[in-house]
Amino acid sequence: IDWYSISRGHPEYFIADGIHLTYDGKYAYTNAIYEAIYNVYLEEYNQKKQEIINKHEESQKTKISFYGNDIILNAFDEIQSNFEGAKFNINNEVTFETLKQEIETAKENKSLTYKIVFAFDSSLSLSKTEYQQLIDLCNDNEIYILLTNENKKLLNTDYKNVTFINFFEEIQNNENYLMADKIHLTIEGNKALSEILKNNIK
Repeated sequence: IDWYSISRGHPEYFIADGIHLTYDGKYAYTNAIYEAIYNVYLEEYNQKKQEIINKHEESQKTKISFYGNDIILNAFDEIQSNFEGAKFNINNEVTFETLKQEIETAKENKSLTYKIVFAFDSSLSLSKTEYQQLIDLCNDNEIYILLTNENKKLLNTDYKNVTFINFFEEIQNNENYLMADKIHLTIEGNKALSEILKNNIK
């Protein structure tokens, strides 16, 4: 603690002998000691705090959140076995607005994982503009979008943080993947879905 530099130019800190301290000098002296000790602990605290933040951010990069409807629910057991520890947000009545609100809330709560998977069957048809809004909302995240209907405009869109998984092509080439309603997947379709997710999500 460089008391010499701190007291230099402050004659009011000393009595006439230039050594012993006045009331103001005693205050400045003890305050200099306090500030020095405080700053040491503050630096240690900030270092530990940053270490905790860094560890949290790194752990978040390994976590995945699935946002989906029946397509995830019906193949849940198989998908979960491939992505242990993933968060599953399944809503059969999901709309663009409810999905957007859910993402915004997760961001505010700092609970949004680094990797995000959007997987909806053809009962929910999001437009290119709506997907763009979701992508913009998650511009710091790694995004995977499962395509279950023909949306070539989306496939032709180039985003550095987005991977499109073209499951629609798989469905087209395998008639036994869809039930009679042409929306829900059969047992074979659920297995194929689980496999394509496992192969495409890093």
